[in-house]
Amino acid sequence: MIFRFLPFLGAIMLLPFLFGAASFSAAADVPPEYRGLYAYLDAQLAAAEVRLGLSSPQGAAGLTGTVFTAELHAASGNLGEQLLDPGQARVVSLHLDGIQAMGFKGIGLCLQYPMLLQGFPRWNEYRVFYRNVAEMARARGLLVSVEIGLFPADPAFSQVRWSYAGLDLESLGEGLREMNAWVLKEMKPGYLSCLDDPETALKNLGLPGRPEILLPVLRTALGGLDKGETRLGSGTGAWIDPVYLEELSLMPEIDVINVHVFPAGGDFLTERLDNATALAAGRGKGVICGRAWLYKAGRNEMKKTSLSPGIVARDVYSFWTPLDLRFFRIMAGQSRRNSFEYCNFLWTPYLFGQLYYTAENAALTPLELFNRVNREAWRRMLLGLNTELGAGMKSMLEEPAD
Repeated sequence: MIFRFLPFLGAIMLLPFLFGAASFSAAADVPPEYRGLYAYLDAQLAAAEVRLGLSSPQGAAGLTGTVFTAELHAASGNLGEQLLDPGQARVVSLHLDGIQAMGFKGIGLCLQYPMLLQGFPRWNEYRVFYRNVAEMARARGLLVSVEIGLFPADPAFSQVRWSYAGLDLESLGEGLREMNAWVLKEMKPGYLSCLDDPETALKNLGLPGRPEILLPVLRTALGGLDKGETRLGSGTGAWIDPVYLEELSLMPEIDVINVHVFPAGGDFLTERLDNATALAAGRGKGVICGRAWLYKAGRNEMKKTSLSPGIVARDVYSFWTPLDLRFFRIMAGQSRRNSFEYCNFLWTPYLFGQLYYTAENAALTPLELFNRVNREAWRRMLLGLNTELGAGMKSMLEEPAD
């Protein structure tokens, strides 16, 4: 299964668009066409809650030890040259303020190779932008975590068109190492993780084979760096064959194992995370959750192929809120249970703006839905408003520790 980052907060407009937008206090009923999927996800979450002893409303209270962070989509590398627009610094500042006000203690940043290296269009301007973003976050006392990957091939997931045709793995490792070295020196993140989605990386490179063929790339990319106090990592999704994590855990270059959590089915929310933590601890590594969000896919839609934009677009609707809040609480409980160093929640614009499911919205393409919900999220951030989903997240983050 391939997960990548949509260009959230892209093409934002300072206009009060109200295209069936979800308010802070209301949530739409589940539409008939989604009731079967909703019931399936509800059952999967319930099974995880029982296994983890989180069936009570306060089952995940006491969040000591884990830093909870939010993806800073306003600074995603997939926005490309939009990041260099004169007004984007204001968008980033607004997003940072909203994240901090909600109670998050850090941010996740998605950068893509080779955007910070000479030869990439406007590479030096991207360096200035990301240096400033890191400074803005640290000035607010927020932890900065950086994940470096590859530009998605699917135009639905990135505004940047970049071909990796002809790039050999040795050159990729050397290029990533150069980019990592700059990030460590100039951005000084608390965490720097590299190629955390090996399935996507192989797809974008146009290479067949198993994720293990990327291990030599990681050794080059992370080896011999002057990391200072930054903790280096790499990882994969909880749905990937755990053999890959075993190989990663043997690498001396890695301080932490990075696990992404999206699907709710099977043991992805329970035993897979417990096993990853036990594996890491046995090898002297920490564990981080670099990406987490409930993936709205049914059993028959779980395929190890490119993610459908149509499935991702389901997230824009507010009727998912009760399930998403339960997923948040499960991840909070697992973070506490497995001593995650940090847990990063992915689709943070939905904490500020969502849409109701209407006939008008249902007729839109995924990209039209993304643009519509982005405008709504921006509008509500300007007003200092959260969605019901955001209010629930804020309440969870404010719960006192044990």
